Amino acid sequence: MTGPTPRRLWQYVTRQLGLQRYFRSPGDGRPQPQVPAQALLWTMLVGQLLREWSYNGLEALVRSRARRALGVSTDFGDDTLGYFTERLDPAPTRAAIVQVVRRAKRNKAFDNSRFIGLARGGAFLVPLGQESMGNRESRVQRRQEPTRPGTSLPS
Repeated sequence: MTGPTPRRLWQYVTRQLGLQRYFRSPGDGRPQPQVPAQALLWTMLVGQLLREWSYNGLEALVRSRARRALGVSTDFGDDTLGYFTERLDPAPTRAAIVQVVRRAKRNKAFDNSRFIGLARGGAFLVPLGQESMGNRESRVQRRQEPTRPGTSLPS
């Protein structure tokens, strides 16, 4: 048995999760990109898996000998990542996440779990009760900020 590799992860992300179109066009809005968006997004994803979150660390990764093994097509600087993420439109990213979650639900990936672990805009999903879990119903509750005693101001 062989271990996981960046190439196998790329195949999983593009084929099983169906994110190839998102990686080709993530909605970054750069007028004349010198570095393909696919290389930047892939580097950011691999960086998350390798627990390298800073742009400087990602730059060091793509400028090292590991770049070819990671499947990144070209090297670039940390300022390129900053420029890219500043212009990245959140709508295509949200659509890609929704697509992945719908596919996972269709494949019954969440059948044995109580929560799916997604939060959006300060809201979180709460199951209505065991009897409604068969219907997969849930409601959204807003988190309440604690207030100071005797006032309505947040603490």
